[in-house]
Amino acid sequence: MSISRQPRFEGNDQRGIATASDTFEGTLIRKHNFEGFERKASHRTWEKLYAVLYNGDLYFFKDARHRQEQPGQTFRNEAPLQLAGCAVQPVEHPKRRHCLSLKWPFGSEYLLQCADEEDQQRWLQQLNSAAARIEYY
Repeated sequence: MSISRQPRFEGNDQRGIATASDTFEGTLIRKHNFEGFERKASHRTWEKLYAVLYNGDLYFFKDARHRQEQPGQTFRNEAPLQLAGCAVQPVEHPKRRHCLSLKWPFGSEYLLQCADEEDQQRWLQQLNSAAARIEYY
């Protein structure tokens, strides 16, 4: 994919914001890096998506309009990312700024690009809080 076709943030993209006591949402650019230990993901392109962090799970939608009009219809019908036990940290990327890495103990990794440094700090705090929750069944 050429540089000009890479997804970019625009002025009207929503930055991370708390919309309810247990919901945080906004636009992120996502890349699925690894599916498991040393096994690269089959679909590794960067995609601009609308993310919703709710009750320790991270949901992705095509955009904010789809989230409002079809709240049960996630991007590509993907299951949410369950963040319990996930390690979230800022990461340097050679071509993208303001990135976060989400890594699970089983080797899966996603990269998330935030709009700016302030947005990155908000997402980092919210994602780390969700990842620190211990679920008891």
